[in-house]
Amino acid sequence: LLVDDDKDLVEIGKAMLKNLGYKVTGYTSSVDALEYFRENPGIFDLVILDIVMPKMSGIQLAMEIQRTRKDIPLVLCTGFSEKVNEENYKEMGISALMMKPIKKKELAKVIRKSLDDKGKKEK
Repeated sequence: LLVDDDKDLVEIGKAMLKNLGYKVTGYTSSVDALEYFRENPGIFDLVILDIVMPKMSGIQLAMEIQRTRKDIPLVLCTGFSEKVNEENYKEMGISALMMKPIKKKELAKVIRKSLDDKGKKEK
């Protein structure tokens, strides 16, 4: 699941992820993304979220998603954030923090590590 309020970034992100071999569902509304996630929590392996979004921030969305499914890896993306940084994101249950602009190679590594780490926790 990919959530960013910028339609162009969602389309670029979806193309990048599909090129890496992933199936992607993209949303520009955090509220709509949460509703869909709650209706279909088992179909997602990972969620990538922008931090700054209207109505519900990526941090709020991450917390709501964790209420529905605690085990899902969450990757937060931002250009800048005072609330989330390299020191505190893991305390929030976030798997990874990526700084924009997102590069395909870095995205591939972060996704792979997040999924691998989830697998280690389940064993």
